[in-house]
Amino acid sequence: MNIRVKMIMITLEPTISQIEKLLEENTEASVTYAALECRLAIERICYERLRLVHD
Repeated sequence: MNIRVKMIMITLEPTISQIEKLLEENTEASVTYAALECRLAIERICYERLRLVHD
Protein backbone atom coordinates (compact mmCIF):
# COMPACT_ATOMS: atom_id res chain seq x y z
CA MET A 1 0.00 0.00 0.00
CA ASN A 2 1.26 3.45 -0.91
CA ILE A 3 2.56 5.56 2.00
CA ARG A 4 0.28 8.46 1.04
CA VAL A 5 -2.75 6.17 1.12
CA LYS A 6 -1.77 5.01 4.62
CA MET A 7 -1.43 8.63 5.71
CA ILE A 8 -4.93 9.40 4.44
CA MET A 9 -6.34 6.42 6.33
CA ILE A 10 -4.60 7.49 9.52
CA THR A 11 -5.94 11.03 9.29
CA LEU A 12 -9.49 9.69 8.87
CA GLU A 13 -9.39 7.73 12.12
CA PRO A 14 -10.34 10.73 14.32
CA THR A 15 -13.18 11.58 11.94
CA ILE A 16 -14.47 8.01 12.02
CA SER A 17 -14.33 7.99 15.82
CA GLN A 18 -16.26 11.26 15.95
CA ILE A 19 -18.90 9.90 13.57
CA GLU A 20 -19.30 6.75 15.67
CA LYS A 21 -19.76 8.81 18.86
CA LEU A 22 -22.35 11.00 17.17
CA LEU A 23 -24.27 7.94 15.97
CA GLU A 24 -24.22 6.49 19.49
CA GLU A 25 -26.02 9.62 20.75
CA ASN A 26 -28.84 8.71 18.35
CA THR A 27 -30.54 12.11 18.33
CA GLU A 28 -31.82 13.78 15.19
CA ALA A 29 -29.16 16.47 15.47
CA SER A 30 -26.29 14.07 16.14
CA VAL A 31 -27.24 11.73 13.28
CA THR A 32 -27.52 14.72 10.93
CA TYR A 33 -24.13 15.98 12.07
CA ALA A 34 -22.67 12.48 11.59
CA ALA A 35 -24.04 12.39 8.05
CA LEU A 36 -22.41 15.74 7.30
CA GLU A 37 -19.11 14.53 8.74
CA CYS A 38 -19.35 11.42 6.52
CA ARG A 39 -19.90 13.57 3.47
CA LEU A 40 -16.90 15.74 4.32
CA ALA A 41 -14.75 12.66 4.85
CA ILE A 42 -15.77 11.28 1.45
CA GLU A 43 -14.98 14.64 -0.17
CA ARG A 44 -11.55 14.68 1.49
CA ILE A 45 -10.82 11.22 0.10
CA CYS A 46 -11.96 12.20 -3.40
CA TYR A 47 -9.96 15.43 -3.44
CA GLU A 48 -6.87 13.69 -2.11
CA ARG A 49 -7.11 10.95 -4.75
CA LEU A 50 -7.61 13.54 -7.45
CA ARG A 51 -4.57 15.44 -6.19
CA LEU A 52 -2.47 12.27 -6.22
CA VAL A 53 -3.45 11.49 -9.81
CA HIS A 54 -2.43 14.96 -10.95
CA ASP A 55 0.90 15.05 -9.12
